[in-house]
Amino acid sequence: MGSAPGGDILIYPVSHTPSWDQPSVPLSLTDFLEGGLDIMDESYVLTGQSLKICSSAVIAKKGRLSGEIMETIQQVTGTY
Repeated sequence: MGSAPGGDILIYPVSHTPSWDQPSVPLSLTDFLEGGLDIMDESYVLTGQSLKICSSAVIAKKGRLSGEIMETIQQVTGTY
């Protein structure tokens, strides 16, 4: 979901239901600049869990989020 120092990518899980014990950011198809998820209902970014992976490990992407939703995720997680 975002770039981390060193060319790594910081990713968060997405679920159909919000978490009961961590912050969750609502995500809909209109939050994507291009592409999107294969869903029609709202989903949630589970911001309490993140994983850093090397950008070379990415083999495909489903879409690109808008700047507004990325800012929201960054504010909730404290990552900039």
